[in-house]
Amino acid sequence: ASCSLPQDQGSVCHPGYKLVWFYDTAEGRCSQFWYGGCEGNDNRFATKEQCETICVEPPARGRCYLPKMEGPIRCTQLSARYWYDYTTRQCGAFWWRGCLGNANNFESWEECQTFCSGIGPIYAPTTTQALPPMPMQFEALTPAHRPQLQPQLQPDRHEPEPEQQYPPRQPYQPRQLFQNFLSFSPGYIVAGKVTSMGSLQGYGVKTWSRSLPLVTITKRQSCPLWK
Repeated sequence: ASCSLPQDQGSVCHPGYKLVWFYDTAEGRCSQFWYGGCEGNDNRFATKEQCETICVEPPARGRCYLPKMEGPIRCTQLSARYWYDYTTRQCGAFWWRGCLGNANNFESWEECQTFCSGIGPIYAPTTTQALPPMPMQFEALTPAHRPQLQPQLQPDRHEPEPEQQYPPRQPYQPRQLFQNFLSFSPGYIVAGKVTSMGSLQGYGVKTWSRSLPLVTITKRQSCPLWK
């Protein structure tokens, strides 16, 4: 089929133009042309010998696949010939101009049909072989073979620590000051300077504390006050 394609120079690419061969259906022979280096079609051959081996006179019964070629117009010696059409598996008659053309050219129908008998279209091979067993990882699993899914471990959750509970705040009450306070009852804090046993020069401050009253002495830490 490539021998019937028209000449195609393709597109220019590195390293540029070069001389190649193609089968010229108008002349019925292989001719040269400048090929751009990229694209084009299959009617392109590196040498004249390669072109003629495929498109003019292929070996064995390869000639039965060649297209009908009447030869160039300049040839005027008309002659009845026969060619083999592999698509219909039949030989047909045509007028050969007497020169050039190709090897799909027989002098009689009997010769054509005998030589090319049984030759037909070439199809892409198809396979009827059974498919191999499906890989294990793709096989359909029955419930008995279905793996049991393990529960995914959840990350440890850090529960927030409960907020420390504080007693409700008591409503604000003004502090009561007592000068020279001597009765050291629970619920009072006194501060001042001890002047004599049992006498405190300072002020007592009433608080909500139920602890023993404290006394603050100059240059000393607080300590419980005793009676």
